[in-house]
Amino acid sequence: MKTLVLVAVLGLASLYLLSYASEVQQISRDEEDFRALMASFGGIFDTEERGVDKEGCRKMFGDCWGDGDCCLHLGCKTRKLPPWTDKPYCAWDWTFGRK
Repeated sequence: MKTLVLVAVLGLASLYLLSYASEVQQISRDEEDFRALMASFGGIFDTEERGVDKEGCRKMFGDCWGDGDCCLHLGCKTRKLPPWTDKPYCAWDWTFGRK
């Protein structure tokens, strides 16, 4: 009787280990499928620096000589709104989204 109980417990333990191992393999397969799915979207979910469209562009309140000097969604303003400036500066040009 004791031997039968011992064999049953060992059998259940081995079944538990086998099912756990197959579950771990299934999770790793699911992770690979998820990564492949995310890669197929072509970078939609990649983060990118907002508002910078070219190397060396002027950021908010930076000096400028024309709209081409400022970063995306910024324009060169000549009005002296900030009291500390006496020359043109880059400020928001009231646009949204991508140009």
